[in-house]
Parts: sequence; C-alpha cells; structure tokens
Amino acid sequence: RLPTVAAPAPVAAPVSDAGPVSDAEPASDADPAAVAVTGEAGSDPATPEPLRIVLEFSQDCWVEFTVDGGRRTSELRAAGEVVTLVARDHVLLTLGNLAGVGISIDGRPWTPPGGAARVTRDLRIDRSTVAGTP
Repeated sequence: RLPTVAAPAPVAAPVSDAGPVSDAEPASDADPAAVAVTGEAGSDPATPEPLRIVLEFSQDCWVEFTVDGGRRTSELRAAGEVVTLVARDHVLLTLGNLAGVGISIDGRPWTPPGGAARVTRDLRIDRSTVAGTP
C-alpha cells in the first residue's frame, strides 16, 4: 500500500497593473544580426540605416572585401552562393569575375561602373552609390 500525500495548497498569481502579458513572440523573417545593427542605427534619427549589399554568385568568383574599414576578407565563392554585407558607412570590394556576380544594394539591383570588365578592384560602395541607384 502506498502512503497518502497531501496536495499542495494553491498559490495565487501576482497582481499587476501592467495589463495582460502575452507569451507569443513577434514573427520576424529578418536576419538577427541585421536586426541588431538596424536597432542600433535607428537609435539616433540622424544616423542612416545600414547599407545592405547582397552578392549573388552565378559563377565561381574570387572576392575580397572590407566593411567600414575593418579586416580585409579574401575568399573564393562558388556558383549559387549568396553573401550579404551590412555596413554603417562603406564596403570596399574587389571581384575576380564581375560577370559572375549579381549585386544589389538595399534591395535594388546595381551594376558597377566599368562595363564588362572581368576584374573590378577596390570598388567603394557607400551612401553616394545608393543615391545613384535607380
């Protein structure tokens, strides 16, 4: 025979004047890193939103970039890969196969100057670049 155990006494929920609380979190499709950067930039109305540069590789391409004067990154990207760079001020970009890369800035397609040049060196993308994007 099992011993009898008394049920615990009910505990009243704390009272708050703050109104109802929801356990649901807002849905978001945004990249968490991008949200953090956007949130910081939005704290000062005079600070512009960050630049979002997307590189879509249709062919293999060597790429080198710096974001806001930081560390230079050099790598080989394969066809089908996508790289997103988020910068407060500028990106300096070198592409070894310009014809194999689609570039968009803040969601708008962009073609760098130089036409059909195969290699593009030290291409600076900043707010003035965005102003010239249709």
